[in-house]
Amino acid sequence: MTVLILDDSSVMRLVLRKTLRNSNVGVSATIEAGSGAEALEVLRTHSVDLILCDWSMPGMSGREFLDRAGKETGLMPRVLIVTAQEGPEVRQVATALPRCGVVRKPFTADSIGFAVQEVMA
Repeated sequence: MTVLILDDSSVMRLVLRKTLRNSNVGVSATIEAGSGAEALEVLRTHSVDLILCDWSMPGMSGREFLDRAGKETGLMPRVLIVTAQEGPEVRQVATALPRCGVVRKPFTADSIGFAVQEVMA
């Protein structure tokens, strides 16, 4: 499984990459993007099975990225929204998208692993 990790923080991308590795969910490759624009380009050029998408990012929020990803690339892999601020808007988007879940920060390898398994099922 190839995972796109979208987060504006390079430290959080590193933490997510290591957490995925420790969760033993069958990740064969990770691709990182520090902005929504970078992530859109990744979707145009790579086959991705799952996106771990930060919700709060400058420039293009997670919500805007998810809206644009489907419209501009025609692709919408499975998605886990990674956020510290799980509110009604996050739940609304997660419910509206097929194959989408939410992971709250702070997370553990177990919570990420469980969420990945649920959204990939």
